[in-house]
Amino acid sequence: MKSGNAKELAENRKSSLEVGKKAIIISRKRAAYRTEALRLMGTYYWLIGRQKKALRWWSRSICEGERVGVRLELSRTYMEVAKRLLEPTSKFKELNGMKAEVYLEKARTMFEEMDLQWDLDELDRMAAYS
Repeated sequence: MKSGNAKELAENRKSSLEVGKKAIIISRKRAAYRTEALRLMGTYYWLIGRQKKALRWWSRSICEGERVGVRLELSRTYMEVAKRLLEPTSKFKELNGMKAEVYLEKARTMFEEMDLQWDLDELDRMAAYS
């Protein structure tokens, strides 16, 4: 995206979407994978500028993660949502009635409970940047 090569960007965009769709299909059998696949699809749509669609994918990821109790993937979805909502280019300030700060706190709490230092460091870097 940074290079500005329109042809390469279009090719990568198309192949990323195809891979994402396949991941969603494959992940139907494993809840943890499904939560992550849904999160990644949200990130894909966010990066191509379809923010509203990205929020729908993240909402699905959160619902799936909460339903089956996959804490690692759910906490990373919370972090991704917070990160994107805090971006200056974000058209949205909340998802499912909760602001980015709430998702940050949820992610932090879960990372601390699971003792995930790398994720906590990422969260700190993200909070310092925004």
